[in-house]
Amino acid sequence: MARITLLLENGSTKTTSLSRVPGLDEYLFVDNQTLYVGRVIHISTLFRSQALVSVRIVENQEKLHV
Repeated sequence: MARITLLLENGSTKTTSLSRVPGLDEYLFVDNQTLYVGRVIHISTLFRSQALVSVRIVENQEKLHV
């Protein structure tokens, strides 16, 4: 499991575990919210996280293009 820190648009952070570190332009589903990955920064595990992932919440009205 990869431990990552999510950085939301409003500046808040949330640490979570995923099966792997997500890639750029991927969609994540965390805590009943769909998140779009805009940036991934891999960091040392000394910080108790493997990556800082910048995300934005996908609004219900937006269409997901796969």
